[in-house]
Amino acid sequence: MTASSGSETGTIQRKQQHAQDVCDRFFQYLVDNDMEGWFGLWADDAVNEFPFAPPNYPTKVEGIAAIREYMKDFPTNIKVSGVPWIKVHHTTDPDVVIMENQIEGTALATGNPYNLRYICVIEFKDGKIARYVDYWNALEAATALGGMDAFQGAFNAPTLT
Repeated sequence: MTASSGSETGTIQRKQQHAQDVCDRFFQYLVDNDMEGWFGLWADDAVNEFPFAPPNYPTKVEGIAAIREYMKDFPTNIKVSGVPWIKVHHTTDPDVVIMENQIEGTALATGNPYNLRYICVIEFKDGKIARYVDYWNALEAATALGGMDAFQGAFNAPTLT
């Protein structure tokens, strides 16, 4: 191993550990209802994408201001009680991870369980979340929240026409 490959290996390991730490804090902030901490994980120009968004739901939220608007009422709509498991898969690019997880909680307006499994692709830039591609079951979330209108309202999702 050359000196430069040893240094490169150390950089990759640091980035992988940082990604794991961010993923852990991502959910801990939701459990703690600490949205400011949660927003602090995102880059100013971050993009949150929803490839499987239902009809009339945005497929992309761009920039931290828009992400803040999208998530601002999350704590008044969903109480996250725990994240029973998180699995972070590191890729050949140390700035990209694939994360599987499950969130357990309650939809506050309905009292319904909010127990969803997710898979996400997360890209980091300068230690912050730059791109978060969320492959989630929007219909399951809508059911927990009381229907599609309640679902869109819970996430301040503009209706697309």
